[in-house]
Amino acid sequence: MKKGLDTNILVYMIDSTDEDKHKRALSLLEDILRNPSEYAVTTQVVAEFLYVAKKKLPVALDDALLLIERLHAKGTIIGSYTIKEVLQAIRHPPKRFWDALIAYTYLSHNVKTILTENTEDFKNIINAINPFEKTIQKE
Repeated sequence: MKKGLDTNILVYMIDSTDEDKHKRALSLLEDILRNPSEYAVTTQVVAEFLYVAKKKLPVALDDALLLIERLHAKGTIIGSYTIKEVLQAIRHPPKRFWDALIAYTYLSHNVKTILTENTEDFKNIINAINPFEKTIQKE
C-alpha cells in the first residue's frame, strides 16, 4: 500500500543535525528511489519543505531542490488539494488545519498511510507511522 511523506521526513533527508534521524531518512530515500510506486508526496508537502529549507536551512536549499527533482523524476509527487479536501480539513481545530489538509489530500489519492514524526497531528484522519521509532508499526 502506498505511503505518503510528511514535511519533516523530507527535512531529515537533507538536515544532518540529528545524525540518527538523518541516516534513517536517507535509508528511506533509498527505498523510495528503488520503489517509487510505493510512495507519494503532495505538492503542499513539497512547498512546505522548500520553505523550511530556504528559511531555516539556507545552505541546504540546493540539496532540497535536488531531492525534489529526484522525487519528481520518479513520479512520486502527486497533485494538491481541491475544495473537497479544504472543506474536510476546516472541520478540524485551526492548529491542525494544514496537517488535516495533507492527510485528506493523500486519502483522495488513495494513499492510506503517512510517514511522519508527528503522528498525533494526523490522529483519527489517516494511519500515521513514525519511521524513526525503534519499533515501527505494521500497516
